[in-house]
Amino acid sequence: MGKSLVFQKAEQYCGYALCFVCLALFSVLFFNSFTSSWVNRDLMSEAVYFERDSLAGNLFFFAVAAAGMILAARLFRKAAPRVDMNRLALAAAAVSVCVAVLWVLASKTAPQADQSQIVKQAERFNAGDFSGLQQSGYVGPCQQQLGIISVLRVFVLVSSFFELENWQAFQLFNALTTGLLVYAGFRVVALISGGQREAGFLYLLLALFCAPMYVYTAFVYGESSSTAFAMAAVWMCLECIRSPARRYVAGLYLFTSAALLLRTNVMIVLIALAIVMAIKLLRGATRGRLLAALALLLAMLTPTTLMALLYHDKIPDNSKSMPAILYIAMGTNDESVNAGWYNGYNGSVYQNCGFDPKLASETAKRDLIAFAVRCRQDPAYAADFYYRKIFSQWNAPMYQCLVMNNLFVGEQPQLVQSIYEGRGNEYLTAYTNIYQLVAYGGVLAFLAAGLKKRLPLENYLPLVAVLGGFLFSVLWEAKARYIFPYYLLMLPCTAAGVAAAAALFRGRAGTDQTP
Repeated sequence: MGKSLVFQKAEQYCGYALCFVCLALFSVLFFNSFTSSWVNRDLMSEAVYFERDSLAGNLFFFAVAAAGMILAARLFRKAAPRVDMNRLALAAAAVSVCVAVLWVLASKTAPQADQSQIVKQAERFNAGDFSGLQQSGYVGPCQQQLGIISVLRVFVLVSSFFELENWQAFQLFNALTTGLLVYAGFRVVALISGGQREAGFLYLLLALFCAPMYVYTAFVYGESSSTAFAMAAVWMCLECIRSPARRYVAGLYLFTSAALLLRTNVMIVLIALAIVMAIKLLRGATRGRLLAALALLLAMLTPTTLMALLYHDKIPDNSKSMPAILYIAMGTNDESVNAGWYNGYNGSVYQNCGFDPKLASETAKRDLIAFAVRCRQDPAYAADFYYRKIFSQWNAPMYQCLVMNNLFVGEQPQLVQSIYEGRGNEYLTAYTNIYQLVAYGGVLAFLAAGLKKRLPLENYLPLVAVLGGFLFSVLWEAKARYIFPYYLLMLPCTAAGVAAAAALFRGRAGTDQTP
């Protein structure tokens, strides 16, 4: 057996393994979402609480939503066979930007907690005050924040030029990147579905009606904009695998660098890109693919290099970032309302250890060993702990989008007030619950169709990133907010899956080339 055939078989087996793992994962997420959800009860608290859902009600509304999307795909197929899909996607992207801008202006929210801190540090850095980089400062132990702070330094200056509040330019930037997110996701759908028009149309519907996507644009952090750039990086990576033109290689570098600069945890998505790219290189290492792989590697190194150039002479020698193991150990705490959620463990341990990374790591290791011993001695507790940790993140349909933006600096319109604390909040919570069911169900349909059609590994690229995000959420400090970027990344697969279901109901699934 030739080497190329061996790698071809290996890629197929990797695809099968990924499919079966994701089928198991999304089956659990999908069926669990029918019977329960985790919701915020108090606008002033990040905690989510377990609530029983009506199985019959969820089944009914899921069936209505799924049937409605399948019918919409059928009507689109018949009524608009000559519609320019690229123009339609650009129009949808423009609409999403308009809605996002309106939300930013109407919500009248201001940064708080970590958001407020990074804005303050950006202001101080611009004024020449780098005291936050000291050992006991805000940024010293959290140097992963340097990327977003550096970006905010620019937007703080822009805000002052236009006489805006110092954070508003960044909020509007988030709103603008919503258009990139929508359009890039549309291009991803086209690539993983073989250009199926119905899949592209369904994705645009899903994206335009994803309420948390708009709400998070007011969040002065990297969740919104970095996810947009990450989606664009996935698009560029898929293009490079198929036809590595120079513009795609350049796009891969730029979008990857931007995503990582805004949010360090985007590295999980980039590792997924690197894994798929490496497997494709083993099967066929063309010059174009090698250039794309090099661009991806350089992009992953660029933000760190840039931060070192900007701040190497401003960071004291004794100022070190908190070791990652502190966040992992914090992910095992069961002291707060939600298992494994943030409780300040990382900062308090690091401070108590005199900001010594080695000593703090040893403390975290001891705590992790103690947790492992408890889990081994009490398997029922371990199962309950991880059930609560996983589902409080992956079955929280609002993904904390409102409670993360709950500091108001002006009078909101009545509709926005209702969305935050009135009847509108109840409707929105119920809506996002059904939306999440459709999202998970569509992914299952995509995986089932993919197994039947034996899709190449790169078609599952978004799900490789989502699977990496799931594993990360099990190990790391927990929050439903951290899951939201992966939720957006799975929507192209949802759209392709619903399109596959629509094709099945037409009785033409056997003739379609892709799901």
